[in-house]
Amino acid sequence: MARTNKFLAMAALGVTVLAGCGSNSSPSDAGVHDGGTHDAGNPDAGPSDGGTPDAGLPPTTSSAVLDSATAHVIGRRGRDVRITLTAHDPNKAIAAVMVRLLDASGTELDGFDSHQSGALDSSTGPATFDSVVFGSQNVSATASLPSLELRIPSIASIGVSLRDIAGGASNEIVAALGTQTALNSGDACDTSYVDSRCPDTLYCATGPSPTCTAAPPPQVTQLAFLTNDAGSILRVKGTELGDDLGNLHIAFLDGGGGSISIPLDGENSSPVDSFDFATSIDDSHNGAFFMAIQPAQDFAQLCTQISTIPSDITGAVGAAAMAKSTPVPVRGLGVACDLQGFDLCAANTVCAPSTNSAVNTCAQLASTQSAACKAAPVLTPTGNALTTFAHTGKTSLWNAPSGCSSNNPVNKPVGLAQLHLSAAAPSITLTTDNPGTDFDTILYVLPNCAATSAGALGCDDDTAVGVTSTLTLKNLAAGNYTVVIGAFDQAGGNYQLTVSMP
Repeated sequence: MARTNKFLAMAALGVTVLAGCGSNSSPSDAGVHDGGTHDAGNPDAGPSDGGTPDAGLPPTTSSAVLDSATAHVIGRRGRDVRITLTAHDPNKAIAAVMVRLLDASGTELDGFDSHQSGALDSSTGPATFDSVVFGSQNVSATASLPSLELRIPSIASIGVSLRDIAGGASNEIVAALGTQTALNSGDACDTSYVDSRCPDTLYCATGPSPTCTAAPPPQVTQLAFLTNDAGSILRVKGTELGDDLGNLHIAFLDGGGGSISIPLDGENSSPVDSFDFATSIDDSHNGAFFMAIQPAQDFAQLCTQISTIPSDITGAVGAAAMAKSTPVPVRGLGVACDLQGFDLCAANTVCAPSTNSAVNTCAQLASTQSAACKAAPVLTPTGNALTTFAHTGKTSLWNAPSGCSSNNPVNKPVGLAQLHLSAAAPSITLTTDNPGTDFDTILYVLPNCAATSAGALGCDDDTAVGVTSTLTLKNLAAGNYTVVIGAFDQAGGNYQLTVSMP
């Protein structure tokens, strides 16, 4: 899993770890939740109906219909929730899953940070589809809610509904939350961690008869110390079968592998030869971890090689990995590339998921931008607020205008919407400050489908509550514009964009 923290500093080196997580639902239950698998519409207003699903109500604002939904706690540490659903939409416009959290009495529980401000203030928020469903008429899919059970352990059921690309809501189904069996050492276990999970520090070892076994120490599988004109960045990827990563010990070395010391707190501080980078329980997930650590700009001038040793919360230590500073590898057109930033595509190309392969390749930037603009939803404001739901995906198509965001992040994923004005608009406000947004956004508007952001008409980063974005543009001429919802970090996420005219 990738760490997603915008201002995590590594002493005076300025190390920053970069990524790489209004309700339309019905009122909550006033009585006891059903004893059956799920509700099929509005929550009950009375006692249990003996397990028979309700008849439900048809969708009123969207052509999307949610046919079935279940919810289950999953994962190595029992902290994640998976939604499994089937749905259909003749308009092929399903874009997002929204969920509503309920306790055993049907009372709504605040489990989402609707403003990305650091406070759980909403019972409603987005789940992330595990595969692309937009463009399909019949959908059978899963959606994930990482760490939901960890932060809100009192959830008993989850209201599930769909949103289409125009913001319309489907019917809601309330699904009882299935739980895992907590096992002991040596017990037979489920390697998918759905029906059961092993105790902390153990994992479900694969084999003819999987059993709960002591997890091996974490291991770094890929380490890069990359440099470019903007400075350097450390990328660390590895395995942690116990999902309990505790620390990364980063040692500073010279070109020959000898230890060197660097003053972390400026010229007047005592030099040190290493740094312990403390991790959190969420930094390893599903047996893996990934972090991008950005030092100060002159770090590569002080240190030409690093060594990284991972350890878990029990103190078990993995093998050391070493990496020398090297320019970021550049891949050519059609060549395989890495979306986590271990390499970059050449000028005028972009690393994009392949349509017929699991391998990402460097594609022409201009044609990829054009295709993305054509596929984006078109918002035509006429006085009423318009909303679209989507996910950024993983591809970086534009960088935010220089100076808009701290550290000028580059090569981060984006989402798009097209804004069509049939007449001049004195004022338009766009915002991601909504319950359907779950990441740190950078919002800007381009004329038409401009090749770069240099001519952006406006940009905002973090002037709304928390780390969402709100941008107001004045005196816009009639025409077409591209709204870019950029991510500050490598992971991106779900967003809910609202456009309004006074």
